[in-house]
Amino acid sequence: MLWLGRARLTEAVIGAGIFAVLAGIVYLPFYLSFQSQAGGILPNLWNPTRLRQFVIFFGPFLVMTVALLAMVSRRATWQWQRELGGTLSVTILGPLVLLLALVTAFLVLPGGRAFVQNVLNDPNVQFALNGASVNDLLREIIRRRLTTPWTFLLLGGLTGWALSHLWGGTPKAPSGAAVAYPAEKFALLLALVGLALPLAVEFVYLKDLFGYRMNTVFKFYFQAWILLALASAFGVYYVSRELRGVWRGLWQGSVAVVVAAAMVYPVLAIPTKAQNFRPQPTLDGIAWVKNQHPDDYAAILWLRKNVPPDAVVLERPGKSYSYLSRVSALTGRQTLVGWDFHEYQWRGTLDVVNARLPDIETIYNGLDPSTTLTLLDKYDITYIYVGASEREAYAPNGLAKFDRLLKPVYQHGAVTIYVR
Repeated sequence: MLWLGRARLTEAVIGAGIFAVLAGIVYLPFYLSFQSQAGGILPNLWNPTRLRQFVIFFGPFLVMTVALLAMVSRRATWQWQRELGGTLSVTILGPLVLLLALVTAFLVLPGGRAFVQNVLNDPNVQFALNGASVNDLLREIIRRRLTTPWTFLLLGGLTGWALSHLWGGTPKAPSGAAVAYPAEKFALLLALVGLALPLAVEFVYLKDLFGYRMNTVFKFYFQAWILLALASAFGVYYVSRELRGVWRGLWQGSVAVVVAAAMVYPVLAIPTKAQNFRPQPTLDGIAWVKNQHPDDYAAILWLRKNVPPDAVVLERPGKSYSYLSRVSALTGRQTLVGWDFHEYQWRGTLDVVNARLPDIETIYNGLDPSTTLTLLDKYDITYIYVGASEREAYAPNGLAKFDRLLKPVYQHGAVTIYVR
């Protein structure tokens, strides 16, 4: 009986396809109205990952995954070896052919030539190339791929190795109380996908507002990290069950050393991020607001308790990774604009944000009562938040008009909340 032969793989593909169709139907209302910055797939022309950087991120899992593959290979019959040439062709030659095809298409098609020209217009690219021609770019692509191939070759080789077992390997009779075949299959499948994800971003990435592969790398690496962690945990157990005597001790000792080396980062980073635990430890995610912005903290607690979940609360919009937009973030109540660039990222356009920002400015700074009330009606704004951040950004005479137009329902320290 094949371990995971073509028939089983066909069944898996058909099942996954049916599941994907059903999932698409269930989420169809969301997909019909969803907007995103994502705009297709682009080739990763000249940013191969350096091996040392990849090993820093995945090093322990690579050791354990290689051990898992080696032990499975030791137990398997010759069939996986017969498949190895074909699977390595897919995982090593396939990506190179794909990259070559993409580069050729980008040089031939009008849209592709425009993309290449945008790349060449980037000042960072011009600096790196010491030139600004297509030939300069092609030479640099070839140079970087030839001088930094190790991450790709490692991933391609391991992916092909895992795929050869899933495609054609059969296990020998297990020694002792070795685990059942389905566990081996599943662990190898986890390893395969966990290796294929970082392999993919060596050659392609999702187009977004940044114009490079940062978002694709960390999103794909997160998933790969989890999958390889699970496969590695099984690998430690699996290899330990198959080895005997001093070899088992050496293996387990090596695992301990690798894990200890990997723990250097969390052991040193956690105290640093926690300020050496000088503040009072707490699981309350907004305790720092209580310490740094006590007036906002008290107002946020009041809003959580007294304001309906569907109410619109106007506050000062903010830039990304700032304290602004804190009311909507910490209460869950709607506001007109959150972090503007993040709004841009997930909407894929600034049309809505750019239309609302002047209106927010007018509501807070404007002196005409009728215009203010009209805008409040337009956006169905129920509450207006005036705290230290709003007083810092908007004119005092503009904020003073709320005392005449609206009713203050909360007032403490620097914060006043008005209701229509």
